Amino acid sequence: MKVLITGARGYIGSFLGNYLLDKGYNVFLASRSNENVQHIPSKIFRRVSWNDQDSLNEICSDIDAIIHAAGMNRDDSANNPFDAFMFNGAATGNLIKAAVNNGVNKFIYLSSYHVYANPLNGEISESTCPCNVHPYATTHRVGEAALYSAVQQGIIDGTILRMSNGFGAPIIPEIDCWGLFVNNLCRHAIEKRHLIIRSNCFELRNFIPIREICNVINLLIEKPILKQETGYNFINVGSINSMSLLEMATLIKNRCLRTLGFAPTIINDQKKDFSRFSLNIDKLYSLGYRQKVSIEEEIDDLLDFCQKNFALS
Repeated sequence: MKVLITGARGYIGSFLGNYLLDKGYNVFLASRSNENVQHIPSKIFRRVSWNDQDSLNEICSDIDAIIHAAGMNRDDSANNPFDAFMFNGAATGNLIKAAVNNGVNKFIYLSSYHVYANPLNGEISESTCPCNVHPYATTHRVGEAALYSAVQQGIIDGTILRMSNGFGAPIIPEIDCWGLFVNNLCRHAIEKRHLIIRSNCFELRNFIPIREICNVINLLIEKPILKQETGYNFINVGSINSMSLLEMATLIKNRCLRTLGFAPTIINDQKKDFSRFSLNIDKLYSLGYRQKVSIEEEIDDLLDFCQKNFALS
């Protein structure tokens, strides 16, 4: 099967590319820039211009499945909402159009569970109405709507993954992933011997190892086409249990002690009320998914990666 992954220079896109290559897929990785792509074999790299429909048609030619992992992150979306709309929203719509024109069978769009609300509260399932007005959320909703419309027309098989907070070691240290909460704490544990929680330490979030994100996508690629009437066009992707930021920081501290022999100090000056939040992933489990990589395993690998690349000499 020929699989195109967008966001080749990004955190998930680059990691997923290596994962699917190891699984034996015929993988192509696309990005709008060919800078810092030394980790990608040139024969599978595809440069794309997001505002050029011919360029989009070219990268979609002779492709069976597309995983659309490219997109502006939360901070960049807040600082440049119009650019976020053009990239997360309009460019996604144009890519879907190119996929349909070229007979692509399957399109998987990586969205975020942050489309639901800010802050997240109560039980969140796929039937929860998305109401977050942050530009990161609203522009991803535009991309979601473009794919859902195509699915409802019966012109492509599409699945929208509303993912929780992924974490884990990137392919190379230069990948932009160190603003992620867990990745940031693990790097600081190695570089500074402390863990700073800058948000409400009792806030609950859902965390998922990056290898589990890849396992989910691999499962969906291999599944038969999910018809629009089956209700599997929107799927929450996360772990069974959510954790507070303090619980995650404490877990990282304990894994540091267990694997590296030291316990970083936890620094927190924002203690507020406990949040009440849980992510319903029953739909994902109904497809046969079962988590294989534990949060502890992923933290250990991430700490080892940070020790090798960021430890002070």
